[in-house]
Amino acid sequence: MGEADDVVVQRALIVSDLHIQRATRRNARTFVDFLHRRVAPDPTCTLIIAGDLFDFWYAMPAGPPEPIAPIVDELQLLERVIWIEGNHDLRLERGLGLGSRIDVRRRGAVVRAGGRRLWVEHGDLIRRSGRWTRRLLTSPLAELGARAITSRGTWELGNFVGRLRKPEEGYAGQSLKWLARARAHASAKHADGFDWTIVGHGHWLGTWDAERLICLGDWLQYFSYLEVSADEEPTLRRFDAQASEDPSPEPPPK
Repeated sequence: MGEADDVVVQRALIVSDLHIQRATRRNARTFVDFLHRRVAPDPTCTLIIAGDLFDFWYAMPAGPPEPIAPIVDELQLLERVIWIEGNHDLRLERGLGLGSRIDVRRRGAVVRAGGRRLWVEHGDLIRRSGRWTRRLLTSPLAELGARAITSRGTWELGNFVGRLRKPEEGYAGQSLKWLARARAHASAKHADGFDWTIVGHGHWLGTWDAERLICLGDWLQYFSYLEVSADEEPTLRRFDAQASEDPSPEPPPK
């Protein structure tokens, strides 16, 4: 499947911003449980990762560093995975290797479910600062630096920066400016014929009906995901390993 190809799904679960630092952390263990309970049992289910699965992975040909490799191994076992790069997980195709079953998208994906046409992206590219950050991180200079300090070194550096945000205690950095830009972006996408625009990055969780925007939340405080099917409107849920059916989150502030 190519970068420009539409993703046609019967059922899809979409997650974003897990910011996994190690496979042993709580959000990582909960995510694996989610894969086993909600994704793997249904062969028609497509898992879509809308960026920032890891707190930082500048992927190199050697593959994922050992502390996060078990998560990638779990993904390779699934029937169908679409992984959209975020600003915390870059160069994924070379890190996953030629034999990978995971379909990597750099900027976003058009998802078709029944008669609905959805645009899914990470969300950092909505703002100019995010676009410049991506250019910097994928520049020849960044490439040279990553090769110099090795795959493990870039992972350790990214995790050091991540620990400064204390992700285990949640994330309280939601930006109103980013949200306003995301709402305007979704309105423009709706005018272009998309039924919904679905984004992560901002760590907001909720649905803004007027702009046809859905923000995916994260797996630092919400453990949220979006369920998409050919028969029903997309529905936000929060994973609860103890429940047979996961609850929908409360409506967001408008």
